[in-house]
Amino acid sequence: MKLAGALALAINRRSQYPTDAADGAGQDGSSDAGVAPLRVTVREIMLAALLHDLGKHHEDCSPFLERIQHVDLRADTMADAERRRYLLGVVRDVHCRKGPCMIDRLRDGGHRELHNPFIATVARRHGDDYQVNRTACWWPREINVITIADDYDAIMSAGPERAYKPKRVTSDEAIAMLRAGAASGRYEPHIAGIFIDDVLDARQP
Repeated sequence: MKLAGALALAINRRSQYPTDAADGAGQDGSSDAGVAPLRVTVREIMLAALLHDLGKHHEDCSPFLERIQHVDLRADTMADAERRRYLLGVVRDVHCRKGPCMIDRLRDGGHRELHNPFIATVARRHGDDYQVNRTACWWPREINVITIADDYDAIMSAGPERAYKPKRVTSDEAIAMLRAGAASGRYEPHIAGIFIDDVLDARQP
């Protein structure tokens, strides 16, 4: 949630104070000239980031999450790798379908802030690539903000419950993965560059 909020702030800050291509080129080689502000508020980004994995608490996800606890998600053997991919794939599919339903129940229970369709859309589509979302929904950039922050958190996590990669990686390796994701269409390249330049650099001691 904090990383997504920081990225949203950085995007909106650049949109308000653009620089020219000569002075504003980031590490990804892009300039700030074309940065558009997000179409939802930073508060909505953070709320969506907070609730995007709500579906993991649905009863349909429980059996698979329980099995994950008994699997070494970082194991390198073929059998364990296949088991890891299968279990994570099922959990992703189930929680992306059940999350919006749970958000709808909370909304119907009186949580007015959840009437915003963006919140449920993020719960449904946060795992999809940017290139997929840009043709399938109204908020591809805004959803990608949360996807980038969530992926980075997962990549850097030390615990097995967030181990989407089979081995621990360094911060430089994580940044390389983000750049590769931007090149492949998983991330919007300019947003990924802002995350690397503005958010991650700001966290360095």
